[in-house]
Amino acid sequence: MEFPDDWIDPLAALAEVPRHPSISTESITSEYESSLPSVFPSPQLAQDLEGKVSRALAGYTPIRPSDDTKDVLNAFLEHLPTRGQLVLMAEIDEHAADPPKLRMLRNFLVDAILKPMKLAGGNSPMVTPSPAPQAADEIEESMATIESSSRSEQHKMRDDCMKRDDRRCVITGVVDRDCFKTLLPSARQGLHPGDLECAHIIPFALRKFNENDALETRKKATIWWALYRYFPIINPDMIQAGTINKRENGIMLYTQIHKEFGNFRVALEPLGKDDRCRCHILDDIGLMGPVVPPAVTFKQHSLGQSVPMPNPNLLRVHFIVGKILSVSGIGDSIDRALSDGKSLLYDTIAPDGSTDLGRALSLILLTDI
Repeated sequence: MEFPDDWIDPLAALAEVPRHPSISTESITSEYESSLPSVFPSPQLAQDLEGKVSRALAGYTPIRPSDDTKDVLNAFLEHLPTRGQLVLMAEIDEHAADPPKLRMLRNFLVDAILKPMKLAGGNSPMVTPSPAPQAADEIEESMATIESSSRSEQHKMRDDCMKRDDRRCVITGVVDRDCFKTLLPSARQGLHPGDLECAHIIPFALRKFNENDALETRKKATIWWALYRYFPIINPDMIQAGTINKRENGIMLYTQIHKEFGNFRVALEPLGKDDRCRCHILDDIGLMGPVVPPAVTFKQHSLGQSVPMPNPNLLRVHFIVGKILSVSGIGDSIDRALSDGKSLLYDTIAPDGSTDLGRALSLILLTDI
């Protein structure tokens, strides 16, 4: 995607997430890596833990009709990678007898992962706090090493991914309009021209921050800490704020598909062989649906042989986040809140001052989700 010089960080309104109700774990292995247990339980112990967690969540009593703590935690447990599931199960087990801590865990997962990932395309959420002593210390360490990637890299990234992906959308096969014009009429048969954009798999907005703003730096560090903790299939060597423009984190997409991909309505699930991915439509996108095939296979064009292929683990994180947003209902809640808030704030402001501006801002900043 091309970003204008006056591009504003869509996550600028994120509040700090200073704590997280985690169990005691080993120290992180690097400044930027989430703390994970050095030894994971045996299959039998893991099965016992799963049973305990299942009973704990089954016995959880919502404090109000809108309390979706059980649904959100179950959605994460169902779809996280295995090691991430074990980490979350241990945390739930630790706080099984403390419902407020379970709600704080739910809020942390929503505010540090789901809201930032969903809204990285240009909307501004608020993030509620969450408790955890050692998490705060680890995030403090990571703040010292955060680096933002160079804006100049965006254009080079787009050029490289264009060459690697043969100037085509990797999902629909739509050919870059300028490239299409250069083809002979005979070569255009069966092809469709369109505008392409370089889509970041892990959103570009997780790169941009103001290094002079300690609060902004901390909240971005917290987001990365959460991603590493619950998605151990990625690590700082693979992706971080300073390397968000790595070619492995980019794919060429038709403009309209890019919008759906960025909103986690379309996702690619790696199948583990031959660079093949299953395509998922995670939300009703109307007429866009028919152009999304059941599966795609990434192919490296000869002009881009030196450009790394998309990293399947990054694609898997994107897919899992999309699934959790969908099955938990948080994705729909975010979309409705933003739509209702903007409508209330911009379209129906009463001249007599009776418009509930506080409610409108609450919707836009997602403080009720």
